[in-house]
Amino acid sequence: MKKQRPSAGKGKKKGKRPARPPAAAGKAAGKTREKTRRGAPAASERQSPAGLREAAEVLLNLESLLRERIHGKDEAIEKIGSALRVRLTQLDFRPERPNGSFLLIGPPGVGKNEFAYAVANILYGDESMVVPIDMRMVTTEEEASRLTDSMYPGPPSLLLEGMITTPVRRRPHSILLLRGIEHAHPVAHRMIQQILDQGWIEDARGRASFDRTIVFATGRIPEEEAGTTDEIGFNRTSKSYDERIREKMIRRLGEEFVESFQEVIVIHALTAEDVRQIARYKVEVVLRRLQKGRRGVQVTDSVFKTFISDDECARSGAGTINRTLEKRLLNPLARYILAHPKERRIRVDVRDGDLVIERTIAAAPTPRPAKSVKDRA
Repeated sequence: MKKQRPSAGKGKKKGKRPARPPAAAGKAAGKTREKTRRGAPAASERQSPAGLREAAEVLLNLESLLRERIHGKDEAIEKIGSALRVRLTQLDFRPERPNGSFLLIGPPGVGKNEFAYAVANILYGDESMVVPIDMRMVTTEEEASRLTDSMYPGPPSLLLEGMITTPVRRRPHSILLLRGIEHAHPVAHRMIQQILDQGWIEDARGRASFDRTIVFATGRIPEEEAGTTDEIGFNRTSKSYDERIREKMIRRLGEEFVESFQEVIVIHALTAEDVRQIARYKVEVVLRRLQKGRRGVQVTDSVFKTFISDDECARSGAGTINRTLEKRLLNPLARYILAHPKERRIRVDVRDGDLVIERTIAAAPTPRPAKSVKDRA
């Protein structure tokens, strides 16, 4: 005779684990979440406050982490850090919008694009999360249609990938960098405004959601267009420099579009010391890579003071800093390393205006005092 299976609730086997409640299941799923190199949570956890506990230290120290890479921009850093902290802890009034949207306005060579790459490195440990888009290539209505996925007419139909929607569909926590936003066609402005206001946009593949993205847009206005800050006589105005720059951008882009950004930040020109600090950071990144190969290189402050002059900083800001460092520092250093492959400790200095690269000798270790017979006992 076949044995009858006990009905539900009768004859439960001892030791059988009960079904996991939904809350516990969520905690178990949280253990498999994607982590980043700096400890920030994956953007897919935007709806999970528990996941943000892993990034609490990063979010609390966001401003100080940004200052390690960006110099002379304390006001902009404070605004960006505060806005991201509120959004990433789900305290925003409209969670369907992007995690942050910032319009950065200023003259060329002041490091507007650097904010996007710095935020990507801090939150995700990967600067490839930035999706740079040159808005000077979107000056017509036809070019603006390429921002989203579209169908190419004719048999067979071909799906053309959009410059904005396709990267976001693949990586929902992308950081969009819209460079030269003032050059874009008004149709492109309306598309971006819808993304900032509603957090989504429709295209040939359906709805693309931007609620996990961070959007940086940069606008370039030369210093002379805004006027000087020391106007006198009948030309004197009570408006500050930042207010005049903001009004100039509103006349170019429209008030509704400008106001759709969470923060509108005016970036001022860099000082010579700011540019030298940026140069030090860039060189330190390169030297850390050399240190992994067991080669230590020390670059003195006199190198930066000599090669990054005040006149050059006033003329081009940080725009030519990479070329200057490669030509005056990295190229001679590369030649020295190739000519002396066994040198492991190198010092770079300036003497009489000339670059000097030489080997340094490690200090001899301090000998330990010999233990007496009494100490050994």
